[in-house]
Amino acid sequence: MKINNIFKGAAIMAAGALLTGCNSDYLELAPETSISNNEITANVENARKAILGICMTMQFQYSGTTLNNFLCNGESNIDMFFGESTGQDLISPICIGRQFPKDFTMYNNWNNQSSFPNYIPWEYYYQIIAQANLILDGIDGAEGTESEVNFVKAQALTFRAHAYNKLMEFYGPRWQDSNNGGKYALVMRLHSGTEPVPLSTVNDTYKQIYEDLDTAIECYKNSEESREYKWEPDLSVAYGTYARAALNKQDWSKAKEMAKNARADYRVMDNDTYHAGFFKDNDDFMWRTGDEPSDIYYYSWGSLWAANGAYTSVWNWGGNSIDLSLYNQLDPKDTRRKCFLTPDKIDELSLSSTLKKANITRESFWEPELVGVGSACIDLAAGPTKADKNKPNQKWGLYNVALRICEYYVNNVFTGNKADILNEGNSGIINYYAEGATGVELLSKGVYGSFPQKAPFGAQFKFMANVPYGNSCYPFMRASEMCLIEAEAAYMDNDRDRALACLKEINDQRIEGYSFNSKDESLLNEIKLCRRIELWGEGRQWNDLKRWNQSINRVKWDKETKTGNWIPDVAGTIAPSAANGWRFTIPLSETQYNTAINISLLN
Repeated sequence: MKINNIFKGAAIMAAGALLTGCNSDYLELAPETSISNNEITANVENARKAILGICMTMQFQYSGTTLNNFLCNGESNIDMFFGESTGQDLISPICIGRQFPKDFTMYNNWNNQSSFPNYIPWEYYYQIIAQANLILDGIDGAEGTESEVNFVKAQALTFRAHAYNKLMEFYGPRWQDSNNGGKYALVMRLHSGTEPVPLSTVNDTYKQIYEDLDTAIECYKNSEESREYKWEPDLSVAYGTYARAALNKQDWSKAKEMAKNARADYRVMDNDTYHAGFFKDNDDFMWRTGDEPSDIYYYSWGSLWAANGAYTSVWNWGGNSIDLSLYNQLDPKDTRRKCFLTPDKIDELSLSSTLKKANITRESFWEPELVGVGSACIDLAAGPTKADKNKPNQKWGLYNVALRICEYYVNNVFTGNKADILNEGNSGIINYYAEGATGVELLSKGVYGSFPQKAPFGAQFKFMANVPYGNSCYPFMRASEMCLIEAEAAYMDNDRDRALACLKEINDQRIEGYSFNSKDESLLNEIKLCRRIELWGEGRQWNDLKRWNQSINRVKWDKETKTGNWIPDVAGTIAPSAANGWRFTIPLSETQYNTAINISLLN
């Protein structure tokens, strides 16, 4: 995304916004230039630049704001910090042990008006809404062709609908807990400005989301324009946003229809694409970040979350891990199992004769002598790497086996270009595995391996990134997600044949010899399981568990039971009723300055 300084000013957006976290300044979007708000919609050229400014907001490296303190780079970090680490399927050492210990993983912070999980999503999404409103307030009178005006208007409406739907996920009640939509949830701002606005009901919010998207879809269809970049919204993204909102509202027929429409021009990725690192565009990605190195630097999504991310290496926390309870539910032939450092991989390794003497088994992953139970992750690189003749009974070698699991993935499963993920000047492969002329374990002739840092139990290989900044095409929306929405909605709409067909569209590729044919409740459970593993690490998990009304169950690492891989401090169960039904509380940055809010209506 190459944007000049005039564009940044005209777009108002990321460079000019002040997000303080303690007052209403996050709604004050006056630009730091002489360009007025009226000029933004004086013509479609300026309005088009403002649209690209909202795109920039979704992948911008914030600085000098509270979002900077939160390591924010826009939508992808919202997905990871709030959509994934708050759940049970992804274990994030960054969230557990870095700047924000346990803020995201422990539910008592979700309704604390001053906590990170409380105010960051509110400020971020209302910033997008405010930006969209500035465009919508004047776009109908903008100079330009009807086709051009329609397209810009449609994009602004899509952004606003997306933001309100995401706010509903975090701050709204589950549909089944909403008194048929009668409960209060959000502040409905439909025009620019910072005047006090009262709370709106769940029904009012979804009605507005639907109206915005109905109008957007009509405008897209009445326009001959098309998006220039895939990080812009278009007709497919409007359909996809509609599908997400309808799924949250339990409007099954609408969700089914819109999900099918959304993915019409895309296809579920094949297995080679799935194992290519998720850092390059493909036919499954409907909406994604840009990947220009000049756009974002050390706060790129990949620098924090990818397997070769720079920060997870520098901070020595290790990368993200999969919850072992989820992993163990997967079919042994599921290719998605290959993406994680787990005990069963021992069976696939070709171990040296020396290492075989260490007698490492699956149970060794729970041996206190071999594993480090720290404050952020379960570290498989903590134990001895060789036998000690003075300690003949000492166990050793799990470190070495973990190395070989990493090597096996990179050399036998990863289908991308290794040169894209190698850090210049060294032979590091990923943040918890490196090859070189020297190291701990001889992997092959002249090639040694070592861990520069911790090796988390369940460490992921699904997501890689381009070095050195960690740029990648992180997906905001995929055809595979739409296929799974269609499957779930079809099941709930009693369209079982269609639900099964959608499930098989994905699992027939992922699982060799897949033969599931049931149409009873086990079909819904199979759809949910497929969704959890197919979209793992893509920001959907916490809201999925919330709308399914299911508990979070994190099974701790325990040498006796040998069943889990969560550190004990954040393990346990979070019931669906916790934190007012998993609702983030409206933050002080709103309630202290918006005098029209009656906070008691949220009880």
